Amino acid sequence: MTEMNAYDKLAVLVNVLPFIFGGVVVFTWRNPPPVLVMLIVLYPLMSMFVCFLSEGKIRYIKEKNSFYPDVSLGMMAIFILQLIIADRYMTVNVTQLLLWSTGYAVAYILIAFIFFGKAMLSSQLGLFMFILALLYSVNSVKVVNGLFDVSEPKESLVSVTGFYSTGGRSKSYYLYITAYESDDDSCYVPEKIKVGRVLYNKVKKGDSLKLSMHEGCLNIPWYTCKKNGRL
Repeated sequence: MTEMNAYDKLAVLVNVLPFIFGGVVVFTWRNPPPVLVMLIVLYPLMSMFVCFLSEGKIRYIKEKNSFYPDVSLGMMAIFILQLIIADRYMTVNVTQLLLWSTGYAVAYILIAFIFFGKAMLSSQLGLFMFILALLYSVNSVKVVNGLFDVSEPKESLVSVTGFYSTGGRSKSYYLYITAYESDDDSCYVPEKIKVGRVLYNKVKKGDSLKLSMHEGCLNIPWYTCKKNGRL
């Protein structure tokens, strides 16, 4: 059996880190450390830097007929982890979110060009980077917008008026809501909100929820929704 060299070991470490991060997030789910969350957000750039410093000994993606190690497994694992964390920060202003996400994606691709140069022009690496930029952008913006938000949330008591869920393997769950008349001026209340499966299955039509609207550090409004004191 061939012994792993230093670059092989480093590639394994980069691929394993997202799973370690995931384990910590599970154990600190109610309040994950901000430093850990930022490491998860910055992981794509850190792994890109590792590939750059290795001078081609560690690849970003698995190349055909290549014996060089790659970090693509870690990249996909971190995307799933970012997606899970981003669901804590449900946004309502899609336009602002898309504007910030587009800026992030463009910056990500430009940094990739700085690190990898002409290699980005190859269809395989270039396409992979473009897809990653799109996948990471929305999640990263949502996490940063919520994580560093220090504004005071505005709360309103709302009533559940209906239910809606998307089909397919990856379902999304929505509640139609309306504010009680006495709380009309408390905060902006959207027509429907996205919620987790547990809350979706727990509430019934006419149930009361406490909706908290946050400004967001990037001025992208986001919300949390509670029932009986629980998220």
